[in-house]
Amino acid sequence: MSKQVLRKDPTGYPDWTLPVSITAQLIETLKVDISAQTLSQLNVNIAAVSETVTFNVEVQNAYLYVRTETGQNLTVDIAAQTVSTLKIDIAAQTLSALNVNITGSDVTLNVNIASSSVAINIKTETGANIVIDKLTATAYTEERRIISNNGDTPQWTEATGNYRHGKFFPRGCKGFIETIDVYCRDTGTAGGTITVYISPHPSMGPVRSAMITVEPGGAAAWRSAVFNCMWNYDSLFISLVSSSPDIQDAFDDGTPHDSYLSDDAGATWSTQPVRLWYRVNMAAQTVGDLPVSGTLNTVEIPSTTSKTEQGITTVPANSEVTLIEINGCGKMISCFFHSQNADIQYRVYCDGQLAEGITGGNLFAYGFTTSTPGLSLLQYSTTNLLTRLFDTRPFEFKRQLKIAAKNLSPVDGLAWGWVTVSLIQ
Repeated sequence: MSKQVLRKDPTGYPDWTLPVSITAQLIETLKVDISAQTLSQLNVNIAAVSETVTFNVEVQNAYLYVRTETGQNLTVDIAAQTVSTLKIDIAAQTLSALNVNITGSDVTLNVNIASSSVAINIKTETGANIVIDKLTATAYTEERRIISNNGDTPQWTEATGNYRHGKFFPRGCKGFIETIDVYCRDTGTAGGTITVYISPHPSMGPVRSAMITVEPGGAAAWRSAVFNCMWNYDSLFISLVSSSPDIQDAFDDGTPHDSYLSDDAGATWSTQPVRLWYRVNMAAQTVGDLPVSGTLNTVEIPSTTSKTEQGITTVPANSEVTLIEINGCGKMISCFFHSQNADIQYRVYCDGQLAEGITGGNLFAYGFTTSTPGLSLLQYSTTNLLTRLFDTRPFEFKRQLKIAAKNLSPVDGLAWGWVTVSLIQ
């Protein structure tokens, strides 16, 4: 062992160095105590390859920098001491995993990650809370571009006629919807279309719809239905129907499952243990904003008014004919109904159910008069019992409103209807 000692001159000469080289001997313990002097840098190189080395460093009022060779692991165990600030700077090297285990009771962990692709997994003990606060003075804009849930290997199915496929996203959908994409194909040679509907949830009728064209023999691909509309709800239910059994849409068996199936044109739905390949392209959205229309808590705010009429229609004997059918969600404002037969009933259906208080042709026999609130008999006689009726009673519907005429007579009759509704959008 070679040793050279140079003493620092206290009168102001430059600092001297103390080189210590230990190469051929086995040192069990080496203590270096630097306490009363100024030390600008301490470089320690331990090249042991066959021995286990414990390196204990106590640093007061200074920074400690530790560097490992490429591919080596660095384990830092802080168990028995109190550490006020621990800084870890990983800039120029590749890091595949960083595990941080903090067992202290009051800890603030600040993490700043500038990488473009990062997966952050956070696990707490039972009963612990995770709070992510984005509504502070430094709140930022969250730009969720694509809402999706699917895997990599598609399976295929189709929905035509009264069948519908549906996919439900229960949270985080409020914003401007540009397009809704469906992974689909045409297994035939004629091509066809897919009609895509959207609503806030499976029990509510469609609010908007758009169409996808699938070219003849079209290969499997993402195809877009253009909506370009503001969506004021936190949830989104997407359903579709194809024009041909050859037009197929994709699914897989992965989780979480989000698929629904209807065999009655969307009147009722049942869950399916698969996930459909539909995705939503959003323009942007801001964290914490409130919708100016749509659903605030449980208060629905209408945004459009629609008028629909049906000309004079023949109602065959002993049968019922639908005059007007509106699929959606809203409330009937008024309805004008005209019939030329006393035995033709005026009927209003809400979500497939006959609305309360709608009875047969002879309304006088059921307690209705010309002064009944919300119901006006514009023309009535004992010989021609019901000819013109104006109904302004509010009938709310979540999926469908239907105005129908039912003929109880053995002969054909005529009926006509005109309805005004307020639709929720």
